[in-house]
Amino acid sequence: MQLRFDSGDTITVTTDTGSVSYAATSNALYRDPSAWYHIVVSVDTTQATAANRLTVYVNGTAITWSSFAVCPQNTNTAWNKSGIVGYVGSYDNTPLRPFNGYMAEII
Repeated sequence: MQLRFDSGDTITVTTDTGSVSYAATSNALYRDPSAWYHIVVSVDTTQATAANRLTVYVNGTAITWSSFAVCPQNTNTAWNKSGIVGYVGSYDNTPLRPFNGYMAEII
C-alpha cells in the first residue's frame, strides 16, 4: 500500500495485490507542506460494500474521493504477504523517492 501527496495537492492511496493496483484520490487539497497532519488509513477487504473497504481519515475526518477504485471483496493485498518487502518512508526502497517529512508514532 502506498499513501502519497500528489503534485496536484491531493492524497492518493494505492493498494497493491502483487499483480494489480487499485487507487483512490482525495477531493480535498492539501497545500500546506508545513502543516501537521494526523492520517489514519483503514483497509478491510472483507467489507461487502466497496466504499467501506478503504477509509482514510485526515485530522479525524474521513476524506471523500474524486476517483475511487478498490480491491474486490476478500482480496489479499501485498501488505504483510510472504515474500513481499514492505517499506515505510520510501517507495520500493528507491533512493530517488524518499519521504521528505517528519513521521511520528508509526503504527
